[in-house]
Amino acid sequence: DSNWKVPHFEKMLYDNAQLISLYANMNRLNGDEFYSDIVEKTIGFVFRELTSPEGVFYSALDADSEGEEGLFYLWNRAQLREIMPEYADLLADYWGIDGAGLWEKGRSILIRPADDALFASRQHLSEEELKQLTKMAGNILLVERGKRIRPALDDKVILSWNALMIKALAQAYQAQGRQAWLDAAIKAAEFIHQHFMSSEGQLKRVWKNGKVKITALLDDYAFLAEAYIVLYQTTFDEKWLFRAETLAKTVITHFTDPAGPLFWYSPAGINAGETMPAISRIISTTDGVEPSGNAIMAGVLISLGHYLEQPDYTERAKAMVINLQMNFTAYPSAYACWATNAVTLAMGVTTIVISGPNALRNATILNRRYNPGVLIAAAVEKSELPVFSHRFKRDQNLIYKCQGQTCSAPVTSIVDLVIQ
Repeated sequence: DSNWKVPHFEKMLYDNAQLISLYANMNRLNGDEFYSDIVEKTIGFVFRELTSPEGVFYSALDADSEGEEGLFYLWNRAQLREIMPEYADLLADYWGIDGAGLWEKGRSILIRPADDALFASRQHLSEEELKQLTKMAGNILLVERGKRIRPALDDKVILSWNALMIKALAQAYQAQGRQAWLDAAIKAAEFIHQHFMSSEGQLKRVWKNGKVKITALLDDYAFLAEAYIVLYQTTFDEKWLFRAETLAKTVITHFTDPAGPLFWYSPAGINAGETMPAISRIISTTDGVEPSGNAIMAGVLISLGHYLEQPDYTERAKAMVINLQMNFTAYPSAYACWATNAVTLAMGVTTIVISGPNALRNATILNRRYNPGVLIAAAVEKSELPVFSHRFKRDQNLIYKCQGQTCSAPVTSIVDLVIQ
């Protein structure tokens, strides 16, 4: 709904992952604690409800429990009075119970109909007192909710959705520096690399009960390649970049449409004994509840083209964007990822190349801010990545700002880079 009152009671991994990315980047953009709080709570939900013992992520929780939609998440004033009698009415008003949050059968969705500052002043509280009270109450309600009959869990592990979550955790780490979030992203990525990849270098799509099945589709390859690039941009471990390139090469080999620059949704060559989804071989270009695999793949090629100084990748991405430009100008809401790629190519990619003993610390500082259209490469030791060619001197902290393959004179500190 237009007011964002009624949530999607079916809790999908891909929704939560994309919301984490969005709010993490908003937090990086303006530093607002409002966004960081949402990131923390959403990651907490995924860790608590959708994370497997192996460290990968389940698909969804059903909307219904006890035969009623949303029942697991709904409350009424009487329940709050029983659990927290001293603060029940204040908290019920804060969360819109019986008012703005009223849903069905006298139960309410917890929302915040009033601004915290306004509500606190009405209750003669400071904002910090209100924050601490609602945090305490939220934790108590979580414990109580845990006693309810739970919605059914869809425990399939879907590759593309896990890739979105890996990317989200890495971006959240960039924003807030929580090591546990980065550790979780790496653990999931390593599990996928070990268990979803065949000896021939082709991916499977679904893992369940210890077995992988179904040949991976374009979204799986594209989203995972993007997640690997974000992991490189977070850890600066170059294996993630090389793994992303391996996936990109597989897509180019097995998904390319000979008639144009775009990629098929399913691969051309299927090995004997493999099972493909019962879908027609199509080229999908629009964003839906998940981004377009073709659009994400174009972004992957832009990044790899600059990091690896491979102009063929960049040219392929340009051709893909040009092919769709009439579509995303006519229907921008369905082609947001394409529009992002178009802006990136039109404005030109800026690459910040950081080397020397303080490279990782300097890169981490830069990552705290949201810098669209900027790629960061960092290396403490001499690197074989083409982007570091002639841009590394042992024991010297150097920071280059490059447009294409043209770089300005190096500076030695982040302060000097900002001034430049």
